[in-house]
Amino acid sequence: MLIHCFIAEIHPDDGEPCFLPSYHSEEGEAVKLDLTELINLKEIIINHFSIGGRELTSLNLSGCDNLKKLFFNAKLTTLSLFGCSNLEKIMIGKNNFTSIDFLKQLSNPDKLKILHIYDNNIQPTTLNFLRPFVNLEDCKLGGNSEKNNEKLEQRLQNKTYNKFYGSLEPIKNLTKLE
Repeated sequence: MLIHCFIAEIHPDDGEPCFLPSYHSEEGEAVKLDLTELINLKEIIINHFSIGGRELTSLNLSGCDNLKKLFFNAKLTTLSLFGCSNLEKIMIGKNNFTSIDFLKQLSNPDKLKILHIYDNNIQPTTLNFLRPFVNLEDCKLGGNSEKNNEKLEQRLQNKTYNKFYGSLEPIKNLTKLE
């Protein structure tokens, strides 16, 4: 089944919002969005996305070589960034990522200046994944932006938070961090 939806915050090269296809295979299944055909896409800003009560969990941006900024605050668990060689800003806090593997898909990690991955559920990993991002100026990995004490308590009880551990040595060469 194919659903067409209007996403006002996505700006292709001409600056106009557009209709984008999203799809799901079964009733009640989460929504997946494939934007690989929008090769002139420069910026994506999406805040809380759902279709018919189904959350967007998968986003494919492979081949969006002109993409410079990605801001996504929803329920994403899967992100494909193959061919996104010009990304400067990745702001994807408040999602449901359990891994940072999508960052390994970036062909030019030295272009990344901003990385926000706080308020996810990233499973135990060291900070070694940050080594290639030598031009990072702003990096938010942890913390908790949840203002509602009940929701915060629930997240802590369920252990749904980022789990980074180990030495800070991997970030010693990230001299542009503020």
